Amino acid sequence: MNTQNRVFKKLAQAEKVELATQKVELAEYDFSKYMKDYDSSFTKQRSKVRDGLNSAKSALDLHFSDVNKILNSAEKEMDEFGRKAKELGFDFRQSKNFQTFQELKKILLSRISNVKQKQKEISKIQ
Repeated sequence: MNTQNRVFKKLAQAEKVELATQKVELAEYDFSKYMKDYDSSFTKQRSKVRDGLNSAKSALDLHFSDVNKILNSAEKEMDEFGRKAKELGFDFRQSKNFQTFQELKKILLSRISNVKQKQKEISKIQ
């Protein structure tokens, strides 16, 4: 029995060594690094999206300002044109200049409305 006990003892030790090796091999797999990679990627993406949205909002704000300046300048000039035409006894509303102004005003007002809508959409996202 002494020999049998030694064999069983050796087998038990051999199994423990084999299991320990398997545990070491499985311990090499670490999936938490993928979570860190994802977190890093998500942070970069979120930052780029925010930068893009801020850039788009700034561009829209500038365009909105420009369109309003153009409209205000055109309206002032049309008022002056109307006054001078009236002094000369001319109905400026029948002129090609007035028709061009009306087309321009329609385009500019439409663009202002469109830009305001885009600004609201960006504000909702931010």
